[in-house]
Amino acid sequence: MFRDGIGIYADFLRKEPGDVALPDPDEGQTSWALMADKGYTGACASVRAIIPKKATEGAPLGGVDLAANERIARARVKCEHFYGRMKGLFSITTDRFKSKKKNLTAIISGIAAHESI
Repeated sequence: MFRDGIGIYADFLRKEPGDVALPDPDEGQTSWALMADKGYTGACASVRAIIPKKATEGAPLGGVDLAANERIARARVKCEHFYGRMKGLFSITTDRFKSKKKNLTAIISGIAAHESI
């Protein structure tokens, strides 16, 4: 599903002219990073992505990778809480989106503004 909508993700992550004033640890980037779970392992090839590392059979994660995964999890939980709240309040993630894709950003922004998120 991610690969099918890669153009939408890339457009959504592209920085707008006013975004250059916002903090980004990787200065000079033209897009924001996608923060995803371990299921998006191939996303790094297409977009800038922050994805936790996976342990492999016989090779558990070391302390540095475990600490990095913990930092990612702390940031992601805020997003997961947001999606849970939107799902509970508006049932927006339980049905298929039936409007034009270009309207999705405006709809989500309106809901977020309404909820003061």
